[in-house]
Amino acid sequence: MRLAGRSFVPLGLAAKLPLAMGQLGVLLLVADRTGSYGTGGLAAAAIGIGSAVGAPVSGALADRWGQRGVLTVGAVAYAAGMLAVVAVTRSAAPTAVLLLVAAAAGLFAPQIGPLARVRWVAIVRRAARHDRSRRLTEAFAVESATDEVSFVAGPALVGVLASAAGPWLGPVVTAGLSLTAALAFALHPTAALVRPRHDAHPQAAAEVAGEPGPRPLRRGAIATLLAAGAMLGLVFGGTQVGVTSLSAEVGRPGAAGLVYALLGVGSAVAGLASAGLPPAFRLADRLVAFAGALALLAAPLLLVGSVRWAAGAVLLLGCAVAPYLIVLYALVERSAPFERAATVMTLLSSAVIVGYAAGSSGGGLLADAGGHRAAFAVPVAAGCAALVLALAARGRLLRLGATATREP
Repeated sequence: MRLAGRSFVPLGLAAKLPLAMGQLGVLLLVADRTGSYGTGGLAAAAIGIGSAVGAPVSGALADRWGQRGVLTVGAVAYAAGMLAVVAVTRSAAPTAVLLLVAAAAGLFAPQIGPLARVRWVAIVRRAARHDRSRRLTEAFAVESATDEVSFVAGPALVGVLASAAGPWLGPVVTAGLSLTAALAFALHPTAALVRPRHDAHPQAAAEVAGEPGPRPLRRGAIATLLAAGAMLGLVFGGTQVGVTSLSAEVGRPGAAGLVYALLGVGSAVAGLASAGLPPAFRLADRLVAFAGALALLAAPLLLVGSVRWAAGAVLLLGCAVAPYLIVLYALVERSAPFERAATVMTLLSSAVIVGYAAGSSGGGLLADAGGHRAAFAVPVAAGCAALVLALAARGRLLRLGATATREP
């Protein structure tokens, strides 16, 4: 953290809140106005789909032209989009219009998490002369912990605002945070450390990354990791809708955000703890282990029938989330040259968002048809699929780790 300056981590945390709040805020707002969690899930999914489309575009633009301008435009446009969603919802416009506006808002969502990791790569490999791989793993652990803290604070804040003043206030506050915290992150001095690709020769970028030559783009590994990221998104989306449905069934709809926030609590603690894992525990083996944990710890969700038990199950599930995500980002960072880092990291973010959109919409339809237990089947199935994928890809990812973790 000292390498980045005192303000970088807390500012990044605050800048992540708008994205953490937006989808749940819209889900609660739309469900309240329409009486359907299916429609609410579709609206949240529309934001996710827009963000999934926009994220790799913003990453490619950031690689090409730098992060400041891309994030500035995104912060302002996302705020305007969230306010437009509130206006359209209150006007009782057709569902198709609502979904288009929600997708447009998501298209411009500022991608703080992956772009912050790109800055960490530049920071660590410029400032640290030794143990760069270890320091970068630690930096990613800190970044994942702030991701999870934002997912604690964001949904919790949405829940508090919905309980205090109504579900409309969550999206409004989301817009305000985008105009302040996300915009401030866009203008932070660390943005200047990431040179735009049109200014940087591949060999120069390799030197910044601490490597003897340009790193190849490993498309097969990237595709595998994107699929693994989508499985995590399914866990997020299905769990969130299941918790929302359960809370409504027992007459405590305002508890949904607070219960779902516990996923981030367990994840943040486990993520920080995972920074101490020994180097001999290879990244591909970590992916298998944490995918297995994701499958195992999702299973208790099928048994819960009260908010209290759901809180415990969600907290437990969170312990697998950050370690799994840290490994995904570490592997995807090793799969591309530094001058493509923003592109591949935002692609991984998009994969998670697509998975969330599918889990949110599918879980919402299942909740409408069969209640919260039907929605909770989504994260259980996704965890099992993540384990199968990690086992199938282990050999390829072992070769990736063996060729891309060398120190200069």
